[in-house]
Amino acid sequence: MPPFADTGTLAVDNVNLLDAEFALTNGPWQFQSELVYAMVNQMGGPEVAFPGIYAQAAYILTGEHRPYNWKNAVLGRVIPRNDFGPGGYGAWEVACRWSRVDLTDANVDGGVLNDVTGGLNWYLNARAKVQFNYIHAFLDRPSGNNSNADVVACRAQFDF
Repeated sequence: MPPFADTGTLAVDNVNLLDAEFALTNGPWQFQSELVYAMVNQMGGPEVAFPGIYAQAAYILTGEHRPYNWKNAVLGRVIPRNDFGPGGYGAWEVACRWSRVDLTDANVDGGVLNDVTGGLNWYLNARAKVQFNYIHAFLDRPSGNNSNADVVACRAQFDF
């Protein structure tokens, strides 16, 4: 299966990346966004720029929260009030996300890829979760070779 969005091989002198991220948690709500901007100096070609961005929001239906770890500057893990098991159902979270990457500039036609994700996360305990996602992706290319894709994904995560 060919890549959905692809610049092809680029001969470059160097790449400079700029990045900014924002995150906010308030009770069961979480908001996060990031902007990345790649400036690519091509060998024998023009300088091109490839911006990317995402924004997401999540709400924990069972009332838990995602703490912020100031020491490590990262969002912490969701710890269910009641682990899944006898008498417990874990923690449940709904989430939505939009992301976009523009891989088209000057002599590069990698396409502009947008996708929208709806998710349901089930935290069985502090070290295990199951994610269910529906993703709709749509690719626009100046050449007119546009495409759409729908993805249903499920992932289990266990960490120790």
